[in-house]
Amino acid sequence: MIKHYPILNIKDIEKHYTEKDGVLIKYVCTSSINSGATFAYDIFYRNSPHPKFGNRYFGISVINKIAYITNADSIEGLDFI
Repeated sequence: MIKHYPILNIKDIEKHYTEKDGVLIKYVCTSSINSGATFAYDIFYRNSPHPKFGNRYFGISVINKIAYITNADSIEGLDFI
């Protein structure tokens, strides 16, 4: 069994973006999104690409009390051990 330790309240994030974007948003995992990353993101998925940015995965993190959101499509190319 894999245990995830999300950074934020994932249920609140899922609800917010599902309502905002009109598509189902689901939490996937908490992970860095590239091999050189020094911090992790909570990663979320949507079935349809974002209409403005084109990504299906996005990550949210809080770094030095500032919230960041990023394209996380690169998560599909990572190996999880």
